[in-house]
Amino acid sequence: MELPSSKHYLAQCGTMSSKDKTTFKERAEKLIKAFQKAENQLSGETRFFKSNALSNVDMAWLPLLHRAAIVKAHSGYDFFCGLPKMQAWQQNILDSGLVEKAVSEDFDTLFSNFYLTNTYLAEGKDMVPTSGCGTSSCCG
Repeated sequence: MELPSSKHYLAQCGTMSSKDKTTFKERAEKLIKAFQKAENQLSGETRFFKSNALSNVDMAWLPLLHRAAIVKAHSGYDFFCGLPKMQAWQQNILDSGLVEKAVSEDFDTLFSNFYLTNTYLAEGKDMVPTSGCGTSSCCG
């Protein structure tokens, strides 16, 4: 499993801060390719990446998974649309309680005020399902 690197975090930040549809789409496609690689490596038979116990891989991916959950909650856009193992992994990480131990209580608000204000995601219009999503409503 490729651990997320600074390029993944930067790709996610750049995608979320995109001001227009074209820029968002170009950046999201690159980011989703990394998520597709992870999807292909997840077994789908365990709660977390390696087993039913949290590992360093899960902790390394936590920021990406958590931020994607905030985006979905506030904009309806799901970076993991069409990636059921990623969605399950994300939910298991969120359900573990690790997020609450890793971020401040006001993180959701601060994050939303920064990335979901004056951005394409904040507008919430014209959200087009990502490739491989079909007609699923998970993409907003």
